[in-house]
Amino acid sequence: MGSYLYIETMSRLFSYRAAQAVSWLFNPLGIATCLYIWILWDLDMPLRQAYSCLLVFIAFAVAFPLAPLFYLRRRAVVQSLFVPDRARRGPLLAFATLSTSLGAAALVFLNAPQSLIAVLVSFAVLAGAMGVLNCMLKVSLHAAGVWAGWLILVLLCGSTAAWFIPLPLLVSWSRVALKAHTPGQVILGSGAGGTIAGLIFHCMTQG
Repeated sequence: MGSYLYIETMSRLFSYRAAQAVSWLFNPLGIATCLYIWILWDLDMPLRQAYSCLLVFIAFAVAFPLAPLFYLRRRAVVQSLFVPDRARRGPLLAFATLSTSLGAAALVFLNAPQSLIAVLVSFAVLAGAMGVLNCMLKVSLHAAGVWAGWLILVLLCGSTAAWFIPLPLLVSWSRVALKAHTPGQVILGSGAGGTIAGLIFHCMTQG
């Protein structure tokens, strides 16, 4: 009996640690960054323009949205970079929407390829939509971000994207395993993220 309890405890601990690792590694910003860099790498464009586009993304889609989170974490207002409190999420999502939108405008100014602009616009609109949803109910931003990235990948690669389906499934599982969200909140985030980002990206690149 003691051995069974020990194995069960260790199994739960391993599952929890694995879920933590998945959530940290494949967060929405990380997914958007990997997708953007992959598209940038695949484009045939002058090196100087490529570096400029990369710097714009790092500044407006990563550094600026993360800055208030690091500030709040430093002041011990939040416990981690993942904010579960809906009241605190709203202003952060609004700031991320504004910052990413400015990044998209900067890419337009740089005459960047449409696919790069579309990625930023897709995630800007998604952040804004999540902010609106957040006013009414709690939704998984992790699920929204990873499924948004996967749907964009489907539009870019077609059936090849099926090889990456374990990633959004793992992230969705991790949010429930960590008790950060209910299955319903994860499903809502997944559906909203994939639909919104997929539609925006499709309209901007193929519409």
